Amino acid sequence: MFDIKRIFRAVLWRTGLGELIAKSFWKKVETDDDIVFLYKNSKYVFNKISIRFDFPEYNGYLLEDTNKWAKQEEFVLLVKDAFVEPERGIAIKYPNKVILQTTIIDSQFPYILPYLLNRYNAVKIDSAVLYDGYATKNYYHHLLNGVNSIHMLEKVDLPNNIPFLITRSCFEHKYFQYLYRRSGKFRGLNWLVQEPDE
Repeated sequence: MFDIKRIFRAVLWRTGLGELIAKSFWKKVETDDDIVFLYKNSKYVFNKISIRFDFPEYNGYLLEDTNKWAKQEEFVLLVKDAFVEPERGIAIKYPNKVILQTTIIDSQFPYILPYLLNRYNAVKIDSAVLYDGYATKNYYHHLLNGVNSIHMLEKVDLPNNIPFLITRSCFEHKYFQYLYRRSGKFRGLNWLVQEPDE
């Protein structure tokens, strides 16, 4: 059976029309009156790395990519009154502001129609840590953006037993479940699974 929604989304993104529409609707923000950095640190981790392969084109590619990812940032944000869309775990400030730090790549946006139709049915919670959004579906990002970022929470004062919000699809993903089944400390966090319609 064909999944019309999935086919429609694929056509929109492969033609570039979906990204064009998303960029015209959503506004990505790093700062706002309701966004406070509780902790922030950045450093350049690839400084002065010598790239000397026999192929100049490859050296150029590596240098460009290294410069793109050289600045590594650690942060803990406090965002007041935000929606978290359930597919990718992206934080949204009403009416159309996407919190940049909750996206993994520049072209990542929430789907507009589900947001417009479902935002009035949002489940309200007092506070939560947005665990990783969409990262767990990729092994590298699961470790770097998800698991590795938990240590930053030790640098701020959070309420005891604060929920860790994770989307249903990421919670059920094999990378998350592998660690969840094998680590009592990881499993012992207060996981709050966000269902696809929440």
